[in-house]
Amino acid sequence: MNDNGTTERQCAGCGDLLVRKTGEYLCHYKARKTCSRECRYRVATAKTGRIKTERAMSRLDERFCVECGALLARRTDEPLSNFRKRDRCGRFGSCAEHEASRGRTCIICNVTYQRRPGEGPKRFAMRETCSRQCATRLRRSRQAEKHAGLKRNCETCHRLIDRGALAITTYRKRRFCSQECANAAPSSKREDPAPKPCVICGAMMSYDRARQPNVTTWKQTETCGHECAVALVAQRNYKHEPAKQCPICQAVFSRREDEHANEFRSRKTCSKECSLVLRGQTRKGAYQPHECKICGEPVTPYEGEKTTTFNRRKTCSESCRLQLSGIGISRTRLGLQERRNPYPPEWSSKLRRMIRDRDGNVCQLCGATPGQRTFPVHHIDYNKQHVHPSNLITLCDPCHAKTNYDRSYWEALLTTFMAEREDIAA
Repeated sequence: MNDNGTTERQCAGCGDLLVRKTGEYLCHYKARKTCSRECRYRVATAKTGRIKTERAMSRLDERFCVECGALLARRTDEPLSNFRKRDRCGRFGSCAEHEASRGRTCIICNVTYQRRPGEGPKRFAMRETCSRQCATRLRRSRQAEKHAGLKRNCETCHRLIDRGALAITTYRKRRFCSQECANAAPSSKREDPAPKPCVICGAMMSYDRARQPNVTTWKQTETCGHECAVALVAQRNYKHEPAKQCPICQAVFSRREDEHANEFRSRKTCSKECSLVLRGQTRKGAYQPHECKICGEPVTPYEGEKTTTFNRRKTCSESCRLQLSGIGISRTRLGLQERRNPYPPEWSSKLRRMIRDRDGNVCQLCGATPGQRTFPVHHIDYNKQHVHPSNLITLCDPCHAKTNYDRSYWEALLTTFMAEREDIAA
């Protein structure tokens, strides 16, 4: 024992004396078994290999061949799982000593047969018959045993129902061998449907098995004959729609001749007036009654006009709108209005040149000169048919554009200007 109270120990790897390192805790020194990292790695490798070898040997118990009794040895390239499953010493699951001399008995003819030349041991172990004829008989017998419980007899003639190419599920549902046996089946096994009335004439219809063997087809039949069937088609035709009642005036209305069936189905009122009233009630925000700002008459909504558009509209007609737009009209509306009123034949380039020469080819509002361009000639009363020189004046492009807005103001201003000029000239 050392001075510090520890027992001298040897390294488990190289056998040298273990020395406590400087600054090493006593507990770490007592737990350490090697002197260096190399020795620790050498001890760990040896321990791991020894444990693996012991585990592998514990799995390989002594086993013997079930046929010849020889000790089974694991081959070099044989996996451990295959070696545990193998119970014979020969390859492919047969004993090498008795493989050539052993014979097997055929299941069909009970004849002992040997392995054929060139036949593998695994194929020979799987073969159960001595020839192809016996193999075919074995296969058919097994199929007959499999489908023995699936054989069905006809409920009418009690003969075996031939399966043919039918599927197993379809064959299990077969009750009769033919359509004649199905029609001749007693009513106790196949009940006839109950009588029902014709939807057109009301006559009672009974099921006739000779005329309509298919019960599903008879259940879908609604008429007793061809005439009733034609009448049913005409009744259900899209042209014969039932009448409806208007929710506004409570009048009963029918489909018009030129109206499509889908349009009639979607229509809820009898007329356009009722449709406008209904639209004002059902739309978000109803029509707000108001008067025209020009004539004072009440404003009525147009066909298909939205409530927001109607509430913003200030006039009752197009004529009132044009009178109101004379105070403030846009250039787009002005262009549409002017295209409807063409110029007269007297409106020519000679007349326009004469007006420019009269005004000194200068804008009469701002006094601008045209330069290389020519100024347009403006109609003071905005009437294109009135081409008298007293109604025409020369303006530049900016001033001509300004006169398209607030026409009443510019008309009064330019009329006064032309009158004063005529007084001065007189």
